[in-house]
Amino acid sequence: MTKNYFEEMMAELDFHVADNIALGYQQGFPLSVEFNKNAETTEFFLRVVVDRDAKPARKRLKEQEQGSVKWFSEKDEEGEGGVLVGVLAPPSDFYAKGAVHGAAVAAAETLKELDYAPPSRCPLCDGEGCDRYAYLAEGCRATHKLCLQTRLDLPEKDTKTPLKARGFYLTGILGALLGASIAALPNWSQALSKGTINSVIYAFIPFLSALLYRLFRGKANRIAGGVIVMVSSLIVAFLLELVWYWLVTTNMAGYNMSIATTTALYFESHSLAQTVKEMMFSLLFLILGFFPAFILLRRYAASGTTGGRLERGALFVRQSAFSVKKGKVSAEIQREAESEAGEDSPAREDPAGAGAEVEVE
Repeated sequence: MTKNYFEEMMAELDFHVADNIALGYQQGFPLSVEFNKNAETTEFFLRVVVDRDAKPARKRLKEQEQGSVKWFSEKDEEGEGGVLVGVLAPPSDFYAKGAVHGAAVAAAETLKELDYAPPSRCPLCDGEGCDRYAYLAEGCRATHKLCLQTRLDLPEKDTKTPLKARGFYLTGILGALLGASIAALPNWSQALSKGTINSVIYAFIPFLSALLYRLFRGKANRIAGGVIVMVSSLIVAFLLELVWYWLVTTNMAGYNMSIATTTALYFESHSLAQTVKEMMFSLLFLILGFFPAFILLRRYAASGTTGGRLERGALFVRQSAFSVKKGKVSAEIQREAESEAGEDSPAREDPAGAGAEVEVE
């Protein structure tokens, strides 16, 4: 489903659309319908803010077994009430309009049966007598036109809160070892075919190790990532040194020897200082290659994200505001209002919002 199609569909249902969120009300309950444009299939989030815990309403709606809707309840962070949440996943776009309308009606009727009510006080000034509805604190809420102009303590534009890629140590270790091994392949191949090793290639070992550490979603921590990449690079470099020692020893002995045998001889004849001395140039280039690798890890830890919550700014909130005008209602609502209020009384506003004219402020 495209964004334009969503806007047209919700306009036909008498909702006011701002960006990918539609706001309206059903049987006196303000509600919002958000189109999840990032999902692989069509998906909507219906949210109704109510005056108390929404768990009983969620339980009642679950008993109705609506196939394309899953119901949840959340605590209202703005007040002491709750939020009824419906996740709609219609089988195709053809059924989207009916699914949204059916879910909104089912939610409103269930809330009325259980004597719920929407919050009546403005979240910006805590006053009553609200004359607008707007998208505030992730819900369609009653407010005042003046409050939207003077009391919104929000950034003007929308912002996205970063969500750090936490990652895992195990996948990071696997990625770092794999990257270091791939970077060492040219030297291994050169050692086996030509009997030589190029020390410059060692500079690519920590960099490719860090690259695959990030690709494998290692822990998003620059210190942990740096240690894992450095240790992995040293392990692979030392394994390459053992392969080189096997080749040299076998060539000097004049007969084939197993790597296990030459490895045992290496540990018997080499101290740590001697190993570092023989690998001096290789380790030097390894350290030089670690600097760009650490920069990559630092950026990954600082800005590597898997998403984040979109915080709506003041501009969007004002654009989402709407009110209902008297005078333009359907004939059915008009007759109902006149029968209840009396012929001498003015027609009341449509409590359900059906057929009402939406005025965008």
